[in-house]
Amino acid sequence: MSHCPHHDHDHECEPFPLEERLVELEAASERYGHAITGDMHREVPIFHTVGLAKRNLPEIVLSARMNPLLCTALLNHLVAYFDKNGFKTGRIDDVFCNKQGKELPCFIRPIHVDRATLENSFEILNYIHRDKTDLELSEVTIVQLIWSDENGVLAIEEGFECHDGIEILPERVLS
Repeated sequence: MSHCPHHDHDHECEPFPLEERLVELEAASERYGHAITGDMHREVPIFHTVGLAKRNLPEIVLSARMNPLLCTALLNHLVAYFDKNGFKTGRIDDVFCNKQGKELPCFIRPIHVDRATLENSFEILNYIHRDKTDLELSEVTIVQLIWSDENGVLAIEEGFECHDGIEILPERVLS
C-alpha cells in the first residue's frame, strides 16, 4: 500500500479525469480571471496559471518543492502585481518580501514551448493546445517565475541558497 501525496491516507487516489478538471479550471478562470493548477507527481512539482492567455498575458509557471498553497499564493500575488503594474519580464524587485518586510527580487523569464514540453510538464496546457500546429504552438507564451533566497540571491545567480528544489526550465530565445 502506498501513501497518497495529496491527502492524508495510505492509498493512491484515482486520477482525476482531465475533462472534469478542465471544466473546474475554466469556471475558476471565468470567475477570477485565471486559475492555478499543478502536477505534484513530478520530482520537482510544477504549478502554473490557466486562463491568462485569454487576457493576452502569458501563463506563469513555478517549479519547486514547496507547499502547494504557498505556490498558489505566489502565483496569485504575481498575477495581481501584473494586473496593477502591467506585465514585464526580467528582474522585478518590488513584488515579494520576506517576513521582516525586506523586498526580495524575482525574475520572469520566457520559456521554450514545444509539444514535448507541454506533454511532459503541462498536462492541462497540452490539453488546451492539443489541436494547434507546431507553428501555432510556437506562439504560445509561458513565463517562469524564478524567485530568490532570503538573501535576495536569485535561483539563476551564483550563491543561491535554498533548501527547496527548483527546476529551471529551458529559456525561450525571443527574436
